[in-house]
Amino acid sequence: RVQHVILWIIAMSGVECAAVAAVTFSKQFDFTSLPFSGNGPFGRKLAYDTVTIEMPPSTKCQGGRCQISATIEVPQQTASASETKFPVVIVSPGFMVGMDRYETYAGRLTSWGYVTVRWETQGEYLPFCINSHATLAKMIEALVSWVQEYSVSPNSPLHGLCDLSPGVLLVGHSRGAKANSLMAAWNTTAVAAVVNLDPVDVSGFDSTDDHALPILSNSSAAFLTVGSQLGSETFAGTACAPAEQGFRRFYAESDSPAWMVEVLHAGHMQFLDDAPPGCIQCGIMRALCVEGPLPDWVVREVSQTAMIAWFKHVLDGADLSPYLQDWAAYLDSAGIAFSHFK
Repeated sequence: RVQHVILWIIAMSGVECAAVAAVTFSKQFDFTSLPFSGNGPFGRKLAYDTVTIEMPPSTKCQGGRCQISATIEVPQQTASASETKFPVVIVSPGFMVGMDRYETYAGRLTSWGYVTVRWETQGEYLPFCINSHATLAKMIEALVSWVQEYSVSPNSPLHGLCDLSPGVLLVGHSRGAKANSLMAAWNTTAVAAVVNLDPVDVSGFDSTDDHALPILSNSSAAFLTVGSQLGSETFAGTACAPAEQGFRRFYAESDSPAWMVEVLHAGHMQFLDDAPPGCIQCGIMRALCVEGPLPDWVVREVSQTAMIAWFKHVLDGADLSPYLQDWAAYLDSAGIAFSHFK
C-alpha cells in the first residue's frame, strides 16, 4: 500500500516514533511454577543449518522469490530413545523479518520435543517485489510436503524423526500468522494446531490478496491467538496491526476450542528476539510500530509458555486449567496480559 511505502521512507529518514508513556510494574515476573515453563527435557540438534528449497509452481511464486531458506532443528535424543518420532512445527516470520528473530521460539519448541522448521523468503524487496499472502500460505504447504519427503529419505538428517500423522503445527507472527490461517483454512484437516502471534489480515501491497478472517472457521485446527494491546495504535496515520483486522477478530472467528492472550503495554514488534548488531532493516521495521514499556523478554516468555501449553494440550491432552486459572489471574494482577478461552 502507498501508506507502507511512505512509512518506509519516513523510517529511512531517521524519524523515530514515540513510545507509549512508561508504566511501572510493581511485581516480579515469575513463570517457573507452570508445567511447561522454561526449556524442556530435550537438547537441540541442528539438522539443517540453512538449506535453500525451491518452491513448486503451485505456490504461484515468481522468479527469485521461488526460493526459501530454512533452518531445521530436531530434539537431541539418547541412544536408547533413538526410534522416537516428534511432531513438526513450521515457524513463519512477519513482514520483512528474518527467521533469526524467532530463534528462541525454535529453541523452546525443540526442547519440548518438536521438530522445528524456521523459514524465510528470498528475493523480496520493498516496495514492489513482495509475495502475496496466498503464495506464502502455499509455500507453507509445500514446505510441509518437503519435510514429509525428507523424513522418509534414508540419507536425510530428518529420517525417521518426523511424525506428521496428527497434523502439522504452525507458529507465525504478523503476516506469517495470516499465512498460517490461510493454509489451515484451505487444508482443513492437515493442521492440528496454530499459534498466531499478533495476526493481521490486511492485503498488504496486493489489493486482490486473499483474506483469512472470512474463511477461518473452515479449519478444524485449534487456534491460540496472542496479541499486543498496542499493535493497533497508529503512527503516521497507520497501525501495524489494525484492530479491525487484528488478533481479537482472529479469536472471534476461530471455532472452539480457541484461546486468546492479550499482552498489555506491548507492541507488534515486541514478540521478536533481539536484533543482531548492525541490522538497519530491523530498526526500520521496529520504528514503524508503536511499542510499550513491557520488556520484550516478558512478551516472548508469555507467548512461548502459552505456545508449548497449547500444543501439549491439543496433541497430548495436557491440562490447561493451570493456565486458564492461576496463570491467567497472575498475568492480570501483574498488569501483563488478559486471557480468554472458548
